Amino acid sequence: MKGSWIFQNTGLTDGIIDAISFHTNISTETRGSTMKVTIIRPPLIGMKGDLFGSIPSIPVNVSYIAGTLLDGGHDVDVIDCFGEEPYWRRTYHDKFIMRGISPDEVLKRFDPETRVVGFSVNEAVVQGVSIDIMQVLRAHFSHLKFVFGGHHSTAVAHELIHDHDVDYIVLSEGEITMLALVNALEREEPVDSIDGLVWKHGRNEKNHYVEDLDSLNMYHTNLLPLENYWRIRYAHGPTNGKYMNLVTSRGCPYKCKFCPSPMMSQGKWRSRSPESVVQEIEYYMDKYDIRDFHMNDENFTSSPERTRKICELIIEKHLDITFCMPSGIKVETVDEDLLDLLKKAGCRFLTMSAETGSKELLKLMGKPVDLEHLMNMTRHTNKIGIRTSCCFIIGYPGETDADWNKTRKYVARLARAGIDEIVCPIMIPLPGSQVANETFKEGSYDSYEQLNFTPKWRLDYRTLETKRLLLYFMFFLRKIFWHPWRTFLMFPHILFWKHTTKGEMTINRVLDNLRRVKKKPPWSPEPKEASPKPS
Repeated sequence: MKGSWIFQNTGLTDGIIDAISFHTNISTETRGSTMKVTIIRPPLIGMKGDLFGSIPSIPVNVSYIAGTLLDGGHDVDVIDCFGEEPYWRRTYHDKFIMRGISPDEVLKRFDPETRVVGFSVNEAVVQGVSIDIMQVLRAHFSHLKFVFGGHHSTAVAHELIHDHDVDYIVLSEGEITMLALVNALEREEPVDSIDGLVWKHGRNEKNHYVEDLDSLNMYHTNLLPLENYWRIRYAHGPTNGKYMNLVTSRGCPYKCKFCPSPMMSQGKWRSRSPESVVQEIEYYMDKYDIRDFHMNDENFTSSPERTRKICELIIEKHLDITFCMPSGIKVETVDEDLLDLLKKAGCRFLTMSAETGSKELLKLMGKPVDLEHLMNMTRHTNKIGIRTSCCFIIGYPGETDADWNKTRKYVARLARAGIDEIVCPIMIPLPGSQVANETFKEGSYDSYEQLNFTPKWRLDYRTLETKRLLLYFMFFLRKIFWHPWRTFLMFPHILFWKHTTKGEMTINRVLDNLRRVKKKPPWSPEPKEASPKPS
């Protein structure tokens, strides 16, 4: 989709541009110079035979990068491979499924005037297809410079540069670095002083982050195929149609060993002001008539005071909205009074992460959780009508039968307390996480595409899958017993697409895929194999 200016001289990114000037030796005097940049969000990749696959959701992170480049004076296209054709499905490398347009179809949509191509590579499973797209484009346009960014790219930057001939890696968050890089390439200036950049002959660690998040221009989501995302009615959080993802803070102050976030944010948590958050909500209400918002922060409630102020502003302005927090909150940051205020402001769903019912295993994970406080907050959300989900990791290294039994008993208690659903992923070693950097002894994967929701490469996969299904089955039976009416309401919710939980939405997604998915010819370059794991 073609980029265009929404605001003229708003000053929204002046803070970003000033930061680039301060932290590099690149002059901003010629910021009006223009370079053509195309940003690509790769298609979704999942395991063949997996009914659920990856989670499609509006990639607002892409629009933030595009907005910074646009406001810096450059011309930007966005190719959202999944969003362009969300119902296209094809076999990829024999074992996997690709959702969205293929590398060859990206070529058909590609503007030959482009000089820099940026890839948003946040998940390990999309590294291979991103490299495939890069190779297809490079075969036709030898002048292109390729830039990878995102969680996964940050974790495996050396490999991407030296094994796959990516030109540049943007470490961690990308606005400052990407604009500085494009400016330098436009003026044929050296890049060796740019913060958070990796290239063939050097690496500058990420030292400077956007401190004033209000300075970012959040208003370039028009570059994304929003209507297609609303049409599929599926997202990270339960949705029924029009919604918008919001990112109101960045980073996480905790250091869970299974999570790559500590690598990305270095333990720093930064937030936008309550006024900025509510202003963005009002903007989308006016522009798109959106009334449902998904707070995709890693921890929206890290500051209870800020959370309270956001809720008070929503109530004070009489904004008729609903919102959810699907990525999870740190449950110790909320109490009954704050939950009451969240409900009054429009909160309808949130995720809490226990990860396990074993305090001993929590210590191994490096995850601080007050399990009894989570139980009490579950009882209160059940009382006031906020739907809830809780996450449990199955098969974390070092988990014993005693740990598993404690998790099983804790889930049984949660079901009685009123948790609406549980989510039980099998542990995979995400690149950039501490557990991935340590020895992972539960099997070996051959390609990054295998780091998905169905890790059959694990030697103990069958055992873990049995445990996972048993946990779901036990939970459902107890939910029927303790909360029969709420369980019964799942069926009309599914029938009329009035989703209140992720589970209801996922069932409809599977059924909708059976009806509307368009099968396309398989795609696999020859003789290239799936993206290999580094030795």
